[in-house]
Amino acid sequence: MFHRTYRDTLVRDFELIIEAAPVLWGVVEWTRSRRDYSKADRIRDFADEHGLLLRGQSLIWHQYVPPWLETALGHKNPGAEWIMSEHIRKLAGRYAGRMQSWNVVNEAIEPADGRGDGLRDTPLLRTIGPDYIDKAFRAAAEADPKARLDYNEYGLHWAWQSGADRRRHTLKLLERLRARDVPIHGLGLQGHLSPDRDRSFNPRALRSFLGEVTDLGLDILVTELDARDSKLTGSIETRDGIVADAYRRYLDVVLDFDAVTQVSVWGFSDRVSWLTEHDPRADGGLVRGTPYDKDYRKKPAWYALAQALGQS
Repeated sequence: MFHRTYRDTLVRDFELIIEAAPVLWGVVEWTRSRRDYSKADRIRDFADEHGLLLRGQSLIWHQYVPPWLETALGHKNPGAEWIMSEHIRKLAGRYAGRMQSWNVVNEAIEPADGRGDGLRDTPLLRTIGPDYIDKAFRAAAEADPKARLDYNEYGLHWAWQSGADRRRHTLKLLERLRARDVPIHGLGLQGHLSPDRDRSFNPRALRSFLGEVTDLGLDILVTELDARDSKLTGSIETRDGIVADAYRRYLDVVLDFDAVTQVSVWGFSDRVSWLTEHDPRADGGLVRGTPYDKDYRKKPAWYALAQALGQS
């Protein structure tokens, strides 16, 4: 399942595996009512064999949904909530007691869609209404009552206006969920850092936002930490130093909060990083955004991460 060196590094240096693609709705139920958990089961079995924790990501996301879903949901279909809840019950219930945590809803905020509440315009929103998020969390809590349940969002550290809007609407969403006694335990921060772009990080705004999240009594998790160097120039040593500094500056802010319970990287080796495909370098080289290079050697980003976590 894993390249041997990849596997050995994972088992030696990490405590948790994030199950991402194998648990996405469009993977487990591409054809309606024909569910395939084989990929997710293999990762669960690997984690069991090596004593690793598991996090499921994501139960509800607007991407990678099955092709039949939008038609099945229809328009104001009274069965839409059942369709969503049944998916959650089947998936979360299958791994009940094994998942340390679930990212229940992913990236539900999109200010550019123009809604007053900042919610992303999705088929679930249009058919169930804004409280589809509440209902997703309640279904997850029913299916896997021992797992911690989180909401996950990106761009919360951005300095651009879109970052400010995303923070504002995310905070309002979290406030609404707490006011309704929705079983949510934490906020996941997608720490996709962009040190190759001007004004991509606003430490003061992020610090203020995290203080407000903490005041709601929620935990904070860094769920997808990496830092792209797609547009950086100079030597590999120079680029690696800039990436490591991005890790360091971000974690200097986030780890000031006692509410932070977890820091997870989004891929740990440049050999298998999503960044090279998603935002390739013009020179055709690998994007060096993870803690290990393509040969699984520790890079400056690894040492910045270890120092921030008090492991060096």
